[in-house]
Amino acid sequence: MATDSDAPRPGDLATRSDFRIGGLEVSPSAGRARIGDQEVRVEPRVMEVLIVLSENAGRSVSRDRLIELCWGGRVVSDDAVNRIISKVRGLSRLHDPPPFTLETLPKIGFRLTAGAGVGAVGPEVRAGGDAAAGDEREGSGGGADGLSVWRWVLRRRGVALGGLAGLLTLIGVVALVANWPAGRVVEGWVEVAPMQVASDDAEVRRVGGRVDETIVRFLPSLGIRTAAGDAPGATWRGAGAEFRIAGVVDRRGDVLVANGQILEPQSGLLLWSGAYERGAGTPDGFEEAFSSFVTGVLACGLDQRAHETAKVSVQVFSQLLDVCEAVVFQRRDGLEPARDLMRAAPTLAVSHAMLAGATLNDLDIRGGGERELDETLETAEALAERSLAIAEDQPIGHISLARIAMYRGALAEAERRFRMAIEIDPDLTPTVVIYAGFLQDVGRLDEARQISERAATMADPRLVGFGPSLAFLQAMAGDMDAARRTMDRVVRIEPDFAGPLAAYVDFWWGVSPADTAGGASGGGDVVSVCFGEVLGQLDGPDAARSLPAACAGEDVLTRMRLLSRLGLVDEAYATFSEAPAAEQRYTSALFGPEMAAFRGDARFAEVAERLGLADYWRETGTAPDFCRGRDAPQTCALLQADAAGEDVAPLQSP
Repeated sequence: MATDSDAPRPGDLATRSDFRIGGLEVSPSAGRARIGDQEVRVEPRVMEVLIVLSENAGRSVSRDRLIELCWGGRVVSDDAVNRIISKVRGLSRLHDPPPFTLETLPKIGFRLTAGAGVGAVGPEVRAGGDAAAGDEREGSGGGADGLSVWRWVLRRRGVALGGLAGLLTLIGVVALVANWPAGRVVEGWVEVAPMQVASDDAEVRRVGGRVDETIVRFLPSLGIRTAAGDAPGATWRGAGAEFRIAGVVDRRGDVLVANGQILEPQSGLLLWSGAYERGAGTPDGFEEAFSSFVTGVLACGLDQRAHETAKVSVQVFSQLLDVCEAVVFQRRDGLEPARDLMRAAPTLAVSHAMLAGATLNDLDIRGGGERELDETLETAEALAERSLAIAEDQPIGHISLARIAMYRGALAEAERRFRMAIEIDPDLTPTVVIYAGFLQDVGRLDEARQISERAATMADPRLVGFGPSLAFLQAMAGDMDAARRTMDRVVRIEPDFAGPLAAYVDFWWGVSPADTAGGASGGGDVVSVCFGEVLGQLDGPDAARSLPAACAGEDVLTRMRLLSRLGLVDEAYATFSEAPAAEQRYTSALFGPEMAAFRGDARFAEVAERLGLADYWRETGTAPDFCRGRDAPQTCALLQADAAGEDVAPLQSP
């Protein structure tokens, strides 16, 4: 095996020879990995890391060494490295037994150990990093590329799926298209195969037996035709379905894992794969959470494909599914797959729209100075406008322009864009969810709640994660019974939310301070020390109130809300003035019941003017909830003055 001094760098993938790890045949120059009848694409960064670890098989590789070789020594976050490691580890799950194992060695690094070989191709990686001569590749032909490695999104400890970089083989594309049975594929029809159960564990068997039934139940609610499939592991030659959903449910230690795949059934091409994990012992709702993930990704891809006038190839659709997961589910690493989609299909409207969305998601996460903010918004704006120039009914293009307008304080323009997106596709779940959030930002909480409650009746599995927001709106409206029913549904699917969600709702909008402090809510045991001390002060005299020292670690907007709830209005305004401009844009924090004293102060009019809220209310002819009724504070008269000359007709919630 070549040494570091004479071997090509990991990034020189075009010059790398094919090699094998256990039974996994790896082709760096083609960006592919294959085991048995499964072939997947591997993004460049994952391939680079796989090469380094394979060359050192059986030996540990430090995190710093990995960054030096694969990232060129740049500053890279631990999360970025961990995501790539997770993708490499996902390749080992393509076959049982796995072709290799990849260990994380605390405070040391990582170690890859090759498994037993299956067949042969090129040099074989063995323990200790030695290479052995192998036979020529057999049956590699010109098959079409697949899609790389397991990933999951709904849980914060997600494994990121790559951006589908790598070379597409023209011969493989032609062969794939040529082998499609003419006239037998019904566009958008999905077959669901029973999940394979890879463990005798009773919990795994119970969950595995329900996942495919749940997927079959979810798909029609998304407008997708479906049918139950054949027995697990059998070969299916497509009685009309365009896609097939399959997968495996297993248990690894104390974790339940469901790995799902979306395939092109005629060729067996793997278009997308992803996984969902949860601690064992909490199986209730597991199948709903996982099924909503898989079906949501597929629905996003089909929704976006429907808005294209040009044909979307199988390979581009595969990349689109990856981008849907990264952008619509708002993954931190969405920029890379969105850029890959743009390179692969620059003439499609969705490529520009998704890259605009990914750019804005990245801005939401990392922030930046005013100059960087302006430049990023201009970039995203150009992409979104280009998407609409290609296809004027591209909803994500309009949503992106709405988000840009919100950043700039042009809230009436944001509403106009949201309404255009809703008019184009009233059932597009991301639009409904984001629009409900926008209404919160402009103080129209009652309308946001009504829209959210209607959305909750849509039986759309993509709304599984929307429950907490709906519970907050219901609690803020004083309907605690409805909030608790919503929280019960959330907790059934995500048991980890049980204590924190109930405690949060009860502290801000729920039962009396004395009951919450005593834990009567059922969530009192997870209320922070800060919140507990604030609750204690609410039972005492006003003159003795102050923000407890335990609250110093809370973020600036939370401290502002706590001070307002304590009636310390001057301190609340002083705290708000300390917040960076980017944080002050989160205006939904201004409209909860706990902020009544803050809004009742004359200074609120100046805040509303500076943040563009007052202009929005005047231009749209709308009023925030707190300005309705006889008990409206005096500041409302100033906020709603000068309504003449409005640019936008009064709007009604859909």
